[in-house]
Amino acid sequence: MPESSLQQTYALALQHHRAGRLREAESLYRQIPESDSNHADALHMLGGIAHAAGHHAQAIELIRKAIAINPTAPDYHGNLAIILASTGQSDAAIQSLRTALALRPDYPPALYNLAKLLAQQNQFDQAINVYHDAVRIQPNFPEAHNNLGDLLRQTGRVDEAIAALCTALAQRANFPEALFNLGLCQEAKDQFEAALATFGDLLELAPNSPEAHNELGNVLRELNRPREALAAHHRAISLRPNFVQARWQAALCHLSLGEFEQGWPLFESRRQLPE
Repeated sequence: MPESSLQQTYALALQHHRAGRLREAESLYRQIPESDSNHADALHMLGGIAHAAGHHAQAIELIRKAIAINPTAPDYHGNLAIILASTGQSDAAIQSLRTALALRPDYPPALYNLAKLLAQQNQFDQAINVYHDAVRIQPNFPEAHNNLGDLLRQTGRVDEAIAALCTALAQRANFPEALFNLGLCQEAKDQFEAALATFGDLLELAPNSPEAHNELGNVLRELNRPREALAAHHRAISLRPNFVQARWQAALCHLSLGEFEQGWPLFESRRQLPE
Protein backbone atom coordinates (compact mmCIF):
# COMPACT_ATOMS: atom_id res chain seq x y z
CA MET A 1 0.00 0.00 0.00
CA PRO A 2 1.52 3.38 -0.98
CA GLU A 3 2.41 5.79 1.81
CA SER A 4 -0.37 8.17 0.85
CA SER A 5 -2.91 5.34 0.98
CA LEU A 6 -1.59 4.28 4.40
CA GLN A 7 -2.10 7.79 5.72
CA GLN A 8 -5.62 7.94 4.29
CA THR A 9 -6.49 4.54 5.74
CA TYR A 10 -5.16 5.51 9.15
CA ALA A 11 -7.04 8.84 9.08
CA LEU A 12 -10.29 7.07 8.18
CA ALA A 13 -9.70 4.48 10.92
CA LEU A 14 -9.25 7.29 13.43
CA GLN A 15 -12.53 8.87 12.34
CA HIS A 16 -14.37 5.60 12.92
CA HIS A 17 -12.56 5.10 16.25
CA ARG A 18 -13.45 8.54 17.57
CA ALA A 19 -17.07 8.03 16.51
CA GLY A 20 -17.22 4.76 18.45
CA ARG A 21 -17.38 2.55 15.35
CA LEU A 22 -14.76 0.16 16.68
CA ARG A 23 -15.40 -2.70 14.30
CA GLU A 24 -14.87 -0.48 11.25
CA ALA A 25 -11.82 1.13 12.86
CA GLU A 26 -10.28 -2.23 13.73
CA SER A 27 -10.74 -3.52 10.20
CA LEU A 28 -8.90 -0.52 8.78
CA TYR A 29 -6.14 -0.53 11.42
CA ARG A 30 -5.44 -4.18 10.63
CA GLN A 31 -4.85 -3.39 6.97
CA ILE A 32 -1.99 -1.05 7.83
CA PRO A 33 0.53 -3.47 9.45
CA GLU A 34 0.02 -5.80 6.51
CA SER A 35 1.69 -3.15 4.35
CA ASP A 36 3.87 -1.50 6.99
CA SER A 37 4.77 -3.70 9.95
CA ASN A 38 6.49 -0.71 11.58
CA HIS A 39 3.35 1.45 11.77
CA ALA A 40 3.43 1.89 15.55
CA ASP A 41 0.33 4.11 15.75
CA ALA A 42 -1.88 1.45 14.13
CA LEU A 43 -0.58 -1.21 16.53
CA HIS A 44 -1.16 1.13 19.47
CA MET A 45 -4.74 1.81 18.40
CA LEU A 46 -5.41 -1.89 17.83
CA GLY A 47 -4.22 -2.42 21.39
CA GLY A 48 -6.75 0.09 22.64
CA ILE A 49 -9.57 -1.64 20.78
CA ALA A 50 -8.49 -5.04 22.10
CA HIS A 51 -8.54 -3.63 25.64
CA ALA A 52 -12.03 -2.21 25.12
CA ALA A 53 -13.17 -5.66 24.01
CA GLY A 54 -11.69 -7.27 27.13
CA HIS A 55 -8.79 -8.93 25.31
CA HIS A 56 -6.19 -7.58 27.71
CA ALA A 57 -3.30 -9.94 26.93
CA GLN A 58 -3.63 -9.18 23.23
CA ALA A 59 -3.82 -5.45 23.99
CA ILE A 60 -0.62 -5.58 26.04
CA GLU A 61 1.17 -7.50 23.27
CA LEU A 62 0.08 -5.02 20.59
CA ILE A 63 1.07 -1.92 22.54
CA ARG A 64 4.41 -3.46 23.50
CA LYS A 65 5.04 -4.05 19.79
CA ALA A 66 4.25 -0.38 19.18
CA ILE A 67 6.68 0.62 21.95
CA ALA A 68 9.40 -1.59 20.47
CA ILE A 69 9.03 0.34 17.22
CA ASN A 70 8.71 3.78 18.86
CA PRO A 71 9.80 3.79 22.51
CA THR A 72 9.60 7.59 22.80
CA ALA A 73 5.80 7.99 22.55
CA PRO A 74 4.51 8.78 26.06
CA ASP A 75 0.91 7.88 25.17
CA TYR A 76 1.95 4.32 24.38
CA HIS A 77 3.46 3.88 27.84
CA GLY A 78 0.55 5.65 29.53
CA ASN A 79 -2.06 3.48 27.84
CA LEU A 80 -0.06 0.32 28.45
CA ALA A 81 -0.08 1.25 32.14
CA ILE A 82 -3.88 1.49 32.17
CA ILE A 83 -4.18 -2.03 30.76
CA LEU A 84 -1.53 -3.43 33.09
CA ALA A 85 -3.29 -1.89 36.09
CA SER A 86 -6.63 -3.35 34.97
CA THR A 87 -5.07 -6.81 35.05
CA GLY A 88 -3.58 -6.37 38.53
CA GLN A 89 -0.02 -5.68 37.36
CA SER A 90 0.38 -2.56 39.47
CA ASP A 91 4.17 -2.51 39.71
CA ALA A 92 4.55 -2.87 35.94
CA ALA A 93 1.91 -0.18 35.44
CA ILE A 94 3.77 2.21 37.75
CA GLN A 95 6.98 1.60 35.80
CA SER A 96 5.20 2.32 32.51
CA LEU A 97 3.78 5.55 33.93
CA ARG A 98 7.19 6.65 35.17
CA THR A 99 8.56 6.00 31.69
CA ALA A 100 5.75 8.07 30.16
CA LEU A 101 6.48 10.91 32.59
CA ALA A 102 10.20 10.77 31.89
CA LEU A 103 9.31 11.34 28.25
CA ARG A 104 6.68 13.99 29.03
CA PRO A 105 6.72 15.41 32.56
CA ASP A 106 3.66 17.64 31.91
CA TYR A 107 1.31 14.70 31.31
CA PRO A 108 -1.67 15.06 33.72
CA PRO A 109 -3.44 11.75 32.90
CA ALA A 110 -0.25 9.83 33.60
CA LEU A 111 0.26 11.74 36.86
CA TYR A 112 -3.34 11.02 37.86
CA ASN A 113 -3.05 7.31 37.15
CA LEU A 114 0.31 7.11 38.89
CA ALA A 115 -1.10 8.79 42.01
CA LYS A 116 -4.06 6.35 42.06
CA LEU A 117 -1.72 3.35 41.93
CA LEU A 118 0.59 4.78 44.60
CA ALA A 119 -2.44 5.33 46.86
CA GLN A 120 -3.55 1.74 46.29
CA GLN A 121 -0.11 0.68 47.53
CA ASN A 122 -0.55 2.88 50.62
CA GLN A 123 2.19 5.25 49.48
CA PHE A 124 0.02 8.18 50.49
CA ASP A 125 2.63 10.92 50.76
CA GLN A 126 4.00 10.15 47.31
CA ALA A 127 0.48 9.96 45.88
CA ILE A 128 -0.43 13.35 47.38
CA ASN A 129 2.66 14.92 45.84
CA VAL A 130 1.83 13.45 42.43
CA TYR A 131 -1.78 14.68 42.61
CA HIS A 132 -0.44 18.14 43.45
CA ASP A 133 1.70 17.96 40.31
CA ALA A 134 -1.33 16.92 38.24
CA VAL A 135 -3.52 19.82 39.37
CA ARG A 136 -0.65 22.29 39.08
CA ILE A 137 -0.24 21.37 35.42
CA GLN A 138 -3.98 21.00 34.78
CA PRO A 139 -5.88 23.09 37.35
CA ASN A 140 -9.30 22.17 35.94
CA PHE A 141 -9.13 18.49 36.90
CA PRO A 142 -11.99 17.72 39.32
CA GLU A 143 -11.22 13.99 39.59
CA ALA A 144 -7.67 14.73 40.71
CA HIS A 145 -8.82 17.38 43.23
CA ASN A 146 -11.34 14.88 44.63
CA ASN A 147 -8.81 12.07 45.00
CA LEU A 148 -6.31 14.49 46.49
CA GLY A 149 -8.92 15.61 49.02
CA ASP A 150 -9.73 12.03 49.95
CA LEU A 151 -6.06 11.22 50.58
CA LEU A 152 -5.51 14.41 52.57
CA ARG A 153 -8.48 13.47 54.77
CA GLN A 154 -7.14 9.96 55.30
CA THR A 155 -3.78 11.37 56.37
CA GLY A 156 -5.32 13.81 58.83
CA ARG A 157 -4.93 16.98 56.77
CA VAL A 158 -8.63 17.75 56.88
CA ASP A 159 -8.55 21.49 56.23
CA GLU A 160 -6.44 20.95 53.10
CA ALA A 161 -8.80 18.15 52.12
CA ILE A 162 -11.82 20.44 52.36
CA ALA A 163 -10.10 23.02 50.17
CA ALA A 164 -9.31 20.40 47.51
CA LEU A 165 -12.85 19.00 47.59
CA CYS A 166 -14.42 22.44 47.34
CA THR A 167 -12.27 23.04 44.27
CA ALA A 168 -13.50 19.76 42.78
CA LEU A 169 -17.11 20.76 43.42
CA ALA A 170 -16.58 24.24 42.00
CA GLN A 171 -15.36 22.58 38.82
CA ARG A 172 -18.12 19.95 38.78
CA ALA A 173 -21.12 20.79 40.92
CA ASN A 174 -22.87 17.43 40.62
CA PHE A 175 -19.96 15.25 41.71
CA PRO A 176 -21.21 12.53 44.09
CA GLU A 177 -17.77 11.25 45.13
CA ALA A 178 -16.58 14.74 46.05
CA LEU A 179 -19.76 15.41 48.04
CA PHE A 180 -19.30 12.16 49.94
CA ASN A 181 -15.68 12.93 50.76
CA LEU A 182 -16.58 16.49 51.78
CA GLY A 183 -19.25 15.13 54.12
CA LEU A 184 -16.69 12.84 55.74
CA CYS A 185 -14.38 15.82 56.26
CA GLN A 186 -17.17 17.84 57.84
CA GLU A 187 -17.92 14.94 60.17
CA ALA A 188 -14.22 14.78 61.11
CA LYS A 189 -14.39 18.50 61.99
CA ASP A 190 -17.63 18.00 64.00
CA GLN A 191 -19.41 20.22 61.49
CA PHE A 192 -22.52 18.08 61.64
CA GLU A 193 -25.06 20.58 60.33
CA ALA A 194 -22.86 21.21 57.30
CA ALA A 195 -22.38 17.45 56.84
CA LEU A 196 -26.15 16.96 57.04
CA ALA A 197 -26.62 19.40 54.16
CA THR A 198 -23.81 17.81 52.16
CA PHE A 199 -25.18 14.28 52.47
CA GLY A 200 -28.62 15.61 51.64
CA ASP A 201 -27.25 17.10 48.43
CA LEU A 202 -25.49 13.82 47.70
CA LEU A 203 -28.66 11.78 48.12
CA GLU A 204 -30.46 13.99 45.63
CA LEU A 205 -27.85 12.90 43.09
CA ALA A 206 -27.44 9.30 44.29
CA PRO A 207 -30.60 8.27 46.16
CA ASN A 208 -29.64 4.59 46.11
CA SER A 209 -26.20 4.98 47.66
CA PRO A 210 -26.02 2.81 50.79
CA GLU A 211 -22.84 4.59 51.91
CA ALA A 212 -24.53 7.97 51.74
CA HIS A 213 -27.57 6.81 53.73
CA ASN A 214 -25.31 5.25 56.34
CA GLU A 215 -23.23 8.41 56.76
CA LEU A 216 -26.42 10.48 56.91
CA GLY A 217 -27.50 8.24 59.76
CA ASN A 218 -24.20 8.80 61.55
CA VAL A 219 -24.63 12.56 61.28
CA LEU A 220 -28.24 12.45 62.49
CA ARG A 221 -27.18 10.39 65.50
CA GLU A 222 -24.51 13.00 66.33
CA LEU A 223 -27.27 15.63 66.12
CA ASN A 224 -29.32 13.63 68.65
CA ARG A 225 -31.93 12.62 66.09
CA PRO A 226 -31.79 8.85 66.66
CA ARG A 227 -35.14 7.96 65.10
CA GLU A 228 -34.22 9.67 61.82
CA ALA A 229 -30.75 8.15 62.05
CA LEU A 230 -32.30 4.72 62.45
CA ALA A 231 -34.38 5.20 59.32
CA ALA A 232 -31.28 6.20 57.35
CA HIS A 233 -29.32 3.16 58.53
CA HIS A 234 -32.20 0.83 57.72
CA ARG A 235 -32.40 2.37 54.26
CA ALA A 236 -28.71 1.60 53.81
CA ILE A 237 -29.33 -1.99 54.90
CA SER A 238 -32.25 -2.35 52.50
CA LEU A 239 -29.97 -1.26 49.67
CA ARG A 240 -27.11 -3.52 50.79
CA PRO A 241 -28.25 -6.29 53.15
CA ASN A 242 -24.67 -7.32 53.98
CA PHE A 243 -23.64 -3.78 54.95
CA VAL A 244 -22.04 -4.67 58.27
CA GLN A 245 -21.27 -1.09 59.33
CA ALA A 246 -24.86 0.01 58.72
CA ARG A 247 -26.16 -2.93 60.78
CA TRP A 248 -23.82 -1.93 63.62
CA GLN A 249 -24.99 1.69 63.52
CA ALA A 250 -28.65 0.67 63.33
CA ALA A 251 -28.16 -1.59 66.33
CA LEU A 252 -26.65 1.30 68.31
CA CYS A 253 -29.64 3.49 67.41
CA HIS A 254 -32.13 0.84 68.51
CA LEU A 255 -30.25 0.30 71.77
CA SER A 256 -30.07 4.05 72.45
CA LEU A 257 -33.85 4.17 72.05
CA GLY A 258 -34.28 1.25 74.46
CA GLU A 259 -35.37 -1.07 71.64
CA PHE A 260 -33.27 -4.03 72.72
CA GLU A 261 -35.33 -6.68 70.95
CA GLN A 262 -34.77 -4.93 67.61
CA GLY A 263 -31.19 -3.85 68.24
CA TRP A 264 -29.61 -7.00 69.60
CA PRO A 265 -30.26 -9.21 66.53
CA LEU A 266 -28.69 -6.55 64.30
CA PHE A 267 -25.73 -6.30 66.64
CA GLU A 268 -25.22 -10.07 66.51
CA SER A 269 -25.84 -10.45 62.78
CA ARG A 270 -23.07 -8.07 61.80
CA ARG A 271 -20.54 -10.63 63.10
CA GLN A 272 -21.74 -13.28 60.64
CA LEU A 273 -22.17 -11.32 57.42
CA PRO A 274 -19.34 -10.59 54.97
CA GLU A 275 -19.02 -6.90 54.02
